[in-house]
Amino acid sequence: MMKENMSNDAGSGTQEAARRFARVIGESPQYRAYEEACEGVRQDAAAMSLLTEYREAQQTLRMMQSWDSGGEDHTYHVQSLKEKVFSHPGLRRFFNSQEALLQMVQEVNLRLREKLGFDFAVLARPAGGCC
Repeated sequence: MMKENMSNDAGSGTQEAARRFARVIGESPQYRAYEEACEGVRQDAAAMSLLTEYREAQQTLRMMQSWDSGGEDHTYHVQSLKEKVFSHPGLRRFFNSQEALLQMVQEVNLRLREKLGFDFAVLARPAGGCC
């Protein structure tokens, strides 16, 4: 019984620490900028359309390459769309904010890894699969 209470206390302490950690990340300037950029893209029909077209073209190109069916013309099309996507101010802001958030989380992971002695991010990856 006492052992069970101790593990419950440790579990609730861990859960509270995880909640505080998530709250700090959620309140970070990087996360707020990312959320604002996401909302900006969601509200911009032209940006959403361009991003969808680019992602679909990328997927088509990957399929063509996996089938070894050339696709040189499609490669140029994808490159043209990529230039449009990354020159769109709202999408550029979105990708930049995404990169800043990712960099901050990687820095946090590095500090945690140093303090804890293991890479906790590896433990958070989904099991199986290639990614």
